[in-house]
Amino acid sequence: MSPVITTRSDPAGCQGDDCTSYLVTGGLESLTPWLPETHSTYSQVRVNDMPSVQMDVEISRNDTFLQDECDVFGAENLTIGMKLCIAMAPGSSGSLRVGLFICSVGIGEHDCLPVDPFFPNMTVHSSFFTRQVTIVASRSNYSIVSVGDKTDPAPYNWEARDIDAYRTAFRWLLNYTAAGIPAPSSTIEIFYTARNQLSSRSTSGILTQNVHGLLVFPFWLFNVNNWGNTEAYNLRMQASPRFGFGGASLIGLSWVVLSVGIDFLCIGLGKGETWSVERPE
Repeated sequence: MSPVITTRSDPAGCQGDDCTSYLVTGGLESLTPWLPETHSTYSQVRVNDMPSVQMDVEISRNDTFLQDECDVFGAENLTIGMKLCIAMAPGSSGSLRVGLFICSVGIGEHDCLPVDPFFPNMTVHSSFFTRQVTIVASRSNYSIVSVGDKTDPAPYNWEARDIDAYRTAFRWLLNYTAAGIPAPSSTIEIFYTARNQLSSRSTSGILTQNVHGLLVFPFWLFNVNNWGNTEAYNLRMQASPRFGFGGASLIGLSWVVLSVGIDFLCIGLGKGETWSVERPE
């Protein structure tokens, strides 16, 4: 996960050595308007009351999934394939069971070809929360250097249509055949080439982060603060007596919105406030 858009956080939905928590703020990349080129002596930027998503991920063991809880990606004449399964965790409306399975020799009849009783995989339980924070980031490389003023994490309770919308985002992201992307250049290739690691309990930390990054990607991509929102271009800088500029608001009412047909995954993130450039102490 990139330090430009995420930081580690204290988990709220899991605990123990197998639990990892990420705070996804979007960092300076999510600001509109962009930072001005003036006041070059100010090396850091502070963003107040920034709407954010927290994702807690915990490794699970021996999770199984029904066929209708899974989507298969690849083509029957290619060896690179993957199956992604997403379902509600038992006894919880705020946690998902997720399984990523590699189809080692390709797919057939809407499933991995059964050449081996075991498919390289990683299964996790993930929980999502919304909160607001204040971040300080480096102006030169956008890396987030500190996070403070955190509101309490508010859990998001998934409904059936939310899960379907979430899965549809991955159908768009991972379907390299529909996009006309060569299989070796697809997102699936990252996991396919690491299938030996996925077969081991000692999975690479980078590969684990790639899986976690995949799970949070729809929240970042479909955030109203992202580049796809044309309304952001109408915002203008406001005069600031302290710095001569600033007060540029994040997009007024900030939501994570995943729109798929008539279904919406909407997670209220509150109202974005202002950013300002600060001198380091």
